[in-house]
Amino acid sequence: ATCFSEDVSNAMSSECRGEFFHLSPVYWNESELARWLECRGLPPCIARSFEDHLVNGLLAVDLRVEDLHLMGIHNELHRRRVMLELRHLYGPEGWEEALHGLDPEQLVQPTALPP
Repeated sequence: ATCFSEDVSNAMSSECRGEFFHLSPVYWNESELARWLECRGLPPCIARSFEDHLVNGLLAVDLRVEDLHLMGIHNELHRRRVMLELRHLYGPEGWEEALHGLDPEQLVQPTALPP
């Protein structure tokens, strides 16, 4: 199973393809997901909301319309567009499939804690 709808390049505009092509979207951090949303034509304020609320590729798999409202995205059409774009990114077979076969080691990037 793959995390991409058929080919990640189909889900991205040409100027953004090279930046994301090699990574499964489930592994994207908040900034990468926000950049992808902007490349898909969503307003910068929506992309910023994803960063501000720490929504990364893994969390986005399970995002609901209600979550977008809590994130400050109040326009119903904007919420609908975000959900359609995410569905396009993760594939038509369902978002649960996007989680199948992931390497848990790659999902956690340990950071050094201060002494």
